[in-house]
Amino acid sequence: MNDIVLKSKQSAVDVRRTMPVNVELSSVERAIYEASIMPTIGETAELTLVAELRTAFKGIAGDVGYKPSDGKEWRYTQTRLYELLRKYYSHISVNDVKLSFELAATGQLNEWLDDVRHYNSFSPMYFGKILNAYMNKRNEVLAKIYEAAPQEDKHEENDKGYWRRKFSRIFLKYKYTGALELSPIDIRFLHDFLVDSGRISDCGETKRDRKLAYIEYIRLARQGLKNQYEAFRVRNNGEDSPELDYIAENKKMLREIKEYFDECIRNN
Repeated sequence: MNDIVLKSKQSAVDVRRTMPVNVELSSVERAIYEASIMPTIGETAELTLVAELRTAFKGIAGDVGYKPSDGKEWRYTQTRLYELLRKYYSHISVNDVKLSFELAATGQLNEWLDDVRHYNSFSPMYFGKILNAYMNKRNEVLAKIYEAAPQEDKHEENDKGYWRRKFSRIFLKYKYTGALELSPIDIRFLHDFLVDSGRISDCGETKRDRKLAYIEYIRLARQGLKNQYEAFRVRNNGEDSPELDYIAENKKMLREIKEYFDECIRNN
């Protein structure tokens, strides 16, 4: 089963801006890191963002050789790309957007791109393909910086052993990168560890936990990973289906772990 990844609503970029860089970076890696700590699209005022993106789109179009057929088409294209960035990429900066196309043009993203050509279609699909490849490269760089960051150890003397070490690694990665990566088994062991050590309380599941469990179950069913007759019952019974209990409990545990991590970050 795939690991579950959550992105922190706590500002990962704020933490990253104060994160020490204790590893040697190449010029490309340095550029990616510096772009990652610039004001994000979500942090930028609308009028400022519109002006910055208009300039960025013009530069990118020139670099990749895109030529719109007329002004009306170009205005529509810019509007759609603006909407795309505001909705799906608000956590990155305009500098990230510009850098992604520079790296694609110079072959730095070939590991994640089969074809960088736009075929004179400056569409959201083309734009998203480049950005998603860039995000893979960006995550590699941030993980490299995270791995070299000082390892904090502020737990009590009785919190020794495997889960203490694993807890520290999971928390620090979440703190520095905003990614919470846990397998379903890890969720349960880590949750039990936090409850047993008095860090969190084991509360009941919420309606949102059940809703997320239903969405995940249906996704797995569509992939052929659930029994079709059982899936039929779940579709009929909806979020109250007992088949969702295990997934919903995992969602609840993951939420409580994340809430505790966010509190730790707020309280430094």
